[in-house]
Amino acid sequence: MIIGASLINLFLHHIYYFYTWLYGMQYKNGCISTIYQKSLSMKAGQPQITGRIMSLTTNDSDRFMLASIFIPYLIWGPAEAIFVGFYGYYRLGPSFLIGYSLLIPFVYFQFLLSDKFKTVRNNVATVTDARVGLLSQAVVGVRLMKMSGWENNFMQRIADIRHAEVAAIWGGRKLNAYNEALFFSCNVVISAVIFTSKLYLTDTPLTSADVFVTMTLINIVQFCMTKFFSLGVQVRASCLASE
Repeated sequence: MIIGASLINLFLHHIYYFYTWLYGMQYKNGCISTIYQKSLSMKAGQPQITGRIMSLTTNDSDRFMLASIFIPYLIWGPAEAIFVGFYGYYRLGPSFLIGYSLLIPFVYFQFLLSDKFKTVRNNVATVTDARVGLLSQAVVGVRLMKMSGWENNFMQRIADIRHAEVAAIWGGRKLNAYNEALFFSCNVVISAVIFTSKLYLTDTPLTSADVFVTMTLINIVQFCMTKFFSLGVQVRASCLASE
């Protein structure tokens, strides 16, 4: 059964990514086209609006591509986890559920970290828009800036806002690092608890077939729930922050 499911996944995996990436590109191009059509009806000579348009087309629109791939895992991930739980209980008994229950705190902490990413993304978007707007003002008014001797003042303002932007991005990278740490430790911790429960809480011996089935099932859930599910929460938060 596991081998058959793996073969189906082998043939359907790349097909799924191809079509979701294709639809994501269409959503992105549609978003850029809408922004372009809207910009044609706006008044010229507003650098802050120009900077906002540049940020939307070059940064925020990319979120649709990732969202088309990972947001479906918000539904498929829990469904697959429930199926794996039932099958693992059928093969290994209650000892599987003892270790498998640890998946709940892993996913919960990742959900909190990924949901917090929305706040970080809002901060990054705000600072980025301000930086792009300031740079647009400097480019548009470069002649006046040179005549008035404001180069150093503008340079300092741009450096300060860039420093704030890097600090906000660094906060988002730390959240991603915590998520990756939970992802890589999930398989080892859950499998160790399952094997320990099988050895000391039941009278049945631990066989190589039990180890193979357990590792395979946990690897499936590891990628789906502690990787793709958390990425789905992140890109959802990014899309909401880009509205």
